[in-house]
Amino acid sequence: MRYIVMPLATRVALPSWIGLALGVMKDSALVYVVQVTELLKSTQILITRLQEPMFLLLLCGAFYFIISLPLARFGGYLEKRWSND
Repeated sequence: MRYIVMPLATRVALPSWIGLALGVMKDSALVYVVQVTELLKSTQILITRLQEPMFLLLLCGAFYFIISLPLARFGGYLEKRWSND
């Protein structure tokens, strides 16, 4: 059963798993440890101190992009590899 059902189920469920993982990463704002200030909140604190909102927000967005891109690419690779031709 695991040799037949699991590969088929994985192919069907993979796109939603990747989407869910990306959504959780974006929603949680990369909070890894309890009591760690999230990235966007830290950016807002720095904006009030440095008065450079555009640069800091672009830097924060670039960080999110760098973290999200490999996961999305990996999901696309697996989807292409497992697709039914």
